[in-house]
Amino acid sequence: MQQITRCMNKTTVKIAIFIFVISSFFGCTSTDQPVQVNEPLPSTTQIDTNAVDKVSENFLNFLGFNYGDTEDMLTARLGNFTSGNYSADSSSFIYYFKNLERVPIEVWVNSDTKIITTIFMEILSLNELFSEDLETAKTMYQISENNASWFGLTADEIKTKMGTPSEDAMSNQDVHLLTYDSPNFLQAVTFKIYKTQENICSSVSVNWFYN
Repeated sequence: MQQITRCMNKTTVKIAIFIFVISSFFGCTSTDQPVQVNEPLPSTTQIDTNAVDKVSENFLNFLGFNYGDTEDMLTARLGNFTSGNYSADSSSFIYYFKNLERVPIEVWVNSDTKIITTIFMEILSLNELFSEDLETAKTMYQISENNASWFGLTADEIKTKMGTPSEDAMSNQDVHLLTYDSPNFLQAVTFKIYKTQENICSSVSVNWFYN
């Protein structure tokens, strides 16, 4: 639910996306508020035309929402939210959906336009419960096979499907982050891969920006 002015240059946009993803991802696993984490270790930054094209191909729709949808779609797609709060600068309202305890979902909406700007889903479970919880979430939220297929992949498998990421970094907590940008930098997706979950992707954050 963040509205980010697109007058930033491409480098600044990448940095903004990366900082936002780190803060929101780690916050979801412990509290309702995004928390501050240690600075990530040095990352690689590259541009792969094949990869950026695949962002628009795969992530203009996520969890049943389309790029440009507004908050009035939330209940129909995800049911009633369990809690919510404004972001620190009040520019966004964050809806939390925790009807599945081990599969939290967040949707960020711009406070002024009511347009959806971020959709985040994470699977917290381990081992065989990971697959079980993913299947339950797919049924409950009618998640498409394309959206669900990213959960459980290794970093190498994601790179095989998406190409070289815009950002490839390892945090001080041994969490592997892969970020991909669309060609126009209006869409971005970040995959989070935990070492404690056998180095498979356990969360996906889709970020949509508007001119």
